Amino acid sequence: MGQAALDVRRRLATLWSDRLGKPEQAARWLEEVASQAPGAEVLGALARIYRKLGDLPLLTTALKRLAQGTTAPGARKELWLEVARITEEQIRDRDGAIEAYRQVLSADPDDLPVMRLLGRLLGMAERFEEQAEFRVREIALVEKRPGFEAEGSELRFRLGRLRQDRLGDTAGALEAYREVLARV
Repeated sequence: MGQAALDVRRRLATLWSDRLGKPEQAARWLEEVASQAPGAEVLGALARIYRKLGDLPLLTTALKRLAQGTTAPGARKELWLEVARITEEQIRDRDGAIEAYRQVLSADPDDLPVMRLLGRLLGMAERFEEQAEFRVREIALVEKRPGFEAEGSELRFRLGRLRQDRLGDTAGALEAYREVLARV
């Protein structure tokens, strides 16, 4: 499809959306443009239309495509965070939210609140091995901060409980408990 054909489709989308009040038709034309030239402008317009229509699955798809195409880590993080929140809170797709939170952490590996959200979801999904891995990362982040020794010890204790109760890893649990005692 040539540039002229893409421009015509963009104009049709604008016409359907702005003048005729038919955002569904506008989305159809924008999807055609996005399939050939998935730029930020087109994907952003699609996201706005899907948000207006309340079509959350298509909104998250547009936001994912937008996030994958952006090179700015901060913008990518915010887009994935929006996908994660919509997926978790409104669509109620736990696995989709887990994947989106992982994408947030790939953009910002030191985001402690996101790490905690992801850890909570992994626990709810009974993915305890992964939850333990994130708890270890969370401990490392917390212990980098001065004055957070007590929180680090609390997290190590929870890691020990997780290893003991959910993973049956007595040796790993004892190691975590010993580290708590060594820090007190």
